[in-house]
Amino acid sequence: LPVGSNSVAGMAFGPGDVLYVGLQTTPPPRLATLHILALLGGSQQTGRSAETTRMNAVALRDAIEKAGRGSYGRIDPQRLPIENGLDASRVIEEFQAIARDSRPEDSLFVYFAGAGAQSAGDTAPPLAFTKGSTVTLAQVARWLDDVAAKTETIVFDGAGARSQQDALRTLLA
Repeated sequence: LPVGSNSVAGMAFGPGDVLYVGLQTTPPPRLATLHILALLGGSQQTGRSAETTRMNAVALRDAIEKAGRGSYGRIDPQRLPIENGLDASRVIEEFQAIARDSRPEDSLFVYFAGAGAQSAGDTAPPLAFTKGSTVTLAQVARWLDDVAAKTETIVFDGAGARSQQDALRTLLA
């Protein structure tokens, strides 16, 4: 995404695909921070499928971190574990911490893997976590407004990703 843009883009990859990650934007100021947040939503996956999803999220987070080294003065360490079982309240607390710590020269990368929650009347499923706890896309949009970083990249991966992407694009317009 171009620095300073406010856009939502989609990408898709499937089993066996290889994802190469590189950050090619205007070089950030040396003191800029790269904030990374990879999240696993509450999912019906179990066993090997759940572990594969977790390993993919860890690999993507690590690839983004590696791509950012050398360009950013600091990589903000992720404080939340990449695992199923997170409560939405912990995710919201992490959103708020990133918003508090971010500066205009910073960049933000968020990856959400998991099925969205379905409820009556939803045109886009909210981000689902444990025991029915959710984070709505309106909450995500408000959080993105509070984050000072000029470059914000959000990736949805899972059932409902297309509708989540489209709804977030509408909310940010």
